[in-house]
Amino acid sequence: MDKKTLRKEFAGFKLQKATVEEAEAKSLAEVAECAPRVPQVTFGFAHDEWEVFKAKMEPGDELIFFDSFDIDWFTLCGSKGYAIVRLDVSSNKFWVVARYVTCMS
Repeated sequence: MDKKTLRKEFAGFKLQKATVEEAEAKSLAEVAECAPRVPQVTFGFAHDEWEVFKAKMEPGDELIFFDSFDIDWFTLCGSKGYAIVRLDVSSNKFWVVARYVTCMS
């Protein structure tokens, strides 16, 4: 998948580069608002799934935060989360290795 195809795969989403550290810090801040009902670890009850997702990353992979546009949230079709994107240097094509959805409407 080239950059154009990657853009197509995430059509309808706002995209932003992220790091694991940023994602985990953001998650911990959100989880802290739910204390003590939610475990105080990254992504709360979904912590184990996050660890499995994160383990799929390889050197050179990029973490992308995706978020639906407002209209999708208003019409109960929204989602947001993270995707691991990998570049195949030999073909200069990207592909999505895994997705981790943090919220859906």
